[in-house]
Amino acid sequence: MSCLNLKVIDMLLDTSRILRKPQYTMASEVPLVLQSCEFDNIKFMCSSDAGEALRVHLVNECQIYQLQAAIFHEALLNCVPLSNDQSLLPFQGSKKKVSHVPLMSRPTEPSYEERRAKLNTIA
Repeated sequence: MSCLNLKVIDMLLDTSRILRKPQYTMASEVPLVLQSCEFDNIKFMCSSDAGEALRVHLVNECQIYQLQAAIFHEALLNCVPLSNDQSLLPFQGSKKKVSHVPLMSRPTEPSYEERRAKLNTIA
């Protein structure tokens, strides 16, 4: 982790300076893959039947995603007018321009005290 990230984390954890958590959207979990995991003094074993069942499951999942991709691609071809010299390639076309908002300039969540006060007025 870079020194800059540690400074931001330290700043956000200083509740006397930062009373409210900045709002931010969570990143997509789709590209996250747990590739390996190690444990001390534990060795996992997988039977050939379990390995084959996993392989069949992954093949089926892959086929489902390929079918969904083909359906979405067909839908795009039928609803997006294209000129003769354009092709529909992944990630091509108009993307919504996302502007970066610095973390400390973002809207914030209510503080702990504000949440408690709201709960007390409801009760």
